[in-house]
Amino acid sequence: MRPKDSGDVALLMIASRPDEIARVMTTRTTEHPEITQTVRHAAQWLIEMYGDDSLPLRRDAADTLAGRFDESTITGAIDTWLTGFGDAIRPRPPRPEAGGYAGPGSTARVVAGDRRWY
Repeated sequence: MRPKDSGDVALLMIASRPDEIARVMTTRTTEHPEITQTVRHAAQWLIEMYGDDSLPLRRDAADTLAGRFDESTITGAIDTWLTGFGDAIRPRPPRPEAGGYAGPGSTARVVAGDRRWY
C-alpha cells in the first residue's frame, strides 16, 4: 500500500462507525456466501495490519494526515475503530437456547438469528 492509501483508510476509520461496517460485511457475506472467505481475510488483515504499531501502515497514516490531525488523534481513532470493529465482527459465544454452534466446519455461529463469520 502507498502511504496515501493508509491515510485514506485512517480517514475512513475516523468518519465511519465500525459496528455499521461490520454489519454490512456480515450482511453481504450472508447474501453472497461465495465472498465470505475473501471478506474474512480482508477483515482479519485490516485488524492485524493497522493494529500492529511495528508495521508502517499506522506511521504512513499519521504522516499523510499530519497537516490535518495530530498523531495521537489519528492513532487513537484507529485504535478505537479497530476495537469496535473487532468486537462487532467476532462471533458471540453460543447460547444453548439459540441452537449453539452452526455446525462442523462452519465459519458462523448462530446466536438468536444473528450470523457472525469472523
